[in-house]
Amino acid sequence: MRYSIIGGDLRNIHVYHILKEEGHDVRLGGFSNYNVPNISDMGQLVKGSEIVIGPTPCLGVDRGLNCPLNKDIISFEELINEMDSSQIFVAGRVPKDKYIYAGGRNIRAFDILERDEMSILNAIPTAEGALSIAIEKSEVTIFDSNVLVMGFGRVGKILCRMLYGVGAKVFVLTRSPADQAFAKAYGYTALDFNDFNKDLYKMDIIINTIPFIVLDDKNLIYIKKDCILIELASKPFGIDAQFCRENNLSITFAPSLPGKVAPVSAAKYIVQTIKNIISEIA
Repeated sequence: MRYSIIGGDLRNIHVYHILKEEGHDVRLGGFSNYNVPNISDMGQLVKGSEIVIGPTPCLGVDRGLNCPLNKDIISFEELINEMDSSQIFVAGRVPKDKYIYAGGRNIRAFDILERDEMSILNAIPTAEGALSIAIEKSEVTIFDSNVLVMGFGRVGKILCRMLYGVGAKVFVLTRSPADQAFAKAYGYTALDFNDFNKDLYKMDIIINTIPFIVLDDKNLIYIKKDCILIELASKPFGIDAQFCRENNLSITFAPSLPGKVAPVSAAKYIVQTIKNIISEIA
């Protein structure tokens, strides 16, 4: 098959090498600041390709394609306008308005992070990366530390298992009665979402996976000054960063961890997910 890969981080570089090794025709763009074959002309880049692979996450802070290894901003709309209805676009965390734009051009767009197989496997390097940050930032062992994981979704579940495996005392914050029951069954302490302030003072480490503010000025006042805060969620985040900065609380933002801690494994997950999509629409 013929693929075009446009932008992204080291994950997409490894996707390029995996597909090339499998014998596919692969073209690469959006990597002008990296030592790989790079095609800058958008029309030349996407012409004739059956699959166009974008970044994960799809957009950067400037709302163009997320191309951290490229010197110029690449417009999402410019890319879609060069495609035709015979091609499909695949990326991660594609905003709704961009889906609508692609659909208006009769381009089928797929978000790999909406796929269970991708999001579940992607949670593994995310959890490993969070654990690595916790170890690096902490002046004591994770063993016997009180660690609160906010959220018990895919990342939260895997992260709790890893923390428990190294001897942490794991606390879980989740609204779901079913998840609270699962947390207890796994040996964790489930906190009541409506009354968790009384337990915050115990925490040595707090890791958030919830993409809306949970820890704000009303409850951050209860945590210890040396408590380590790690933010894994996307905007608007779950921890009030401004309050943390104003009150000298240690917070680490850790977006896109799979691309930083395990880009080769993450690339394999991306390739397999794309193959699954192709087989389903064939």
